[in-house]
Amino acid sequence: MSLFASPLAELDLVIRDDWGAGFVADLSLTPSQALYGCTVSFDFAGEIANIWYARIVYRAGDRFVG
Repeated sequence: MSLFASPLAELDLVIRDDWGAGFVADLSLTPSQALYGCTVSFDFAGEIANIWYARIVYRAGDRFVG
């Protein structure tokens, strides 16, 4: 499912497994040009137990920044 699209990038989400109390998802950002020094932030009203190939820099309420 495409979550966001602009002339600069497209953001897609694919939920691979959902067991009610949690899920596994792939979130991919596809830029249309080179990105340097960018930050990704998103809102999620839950806990993130594990994250692969990314790093959460900080969290404020439901806002995660990586």
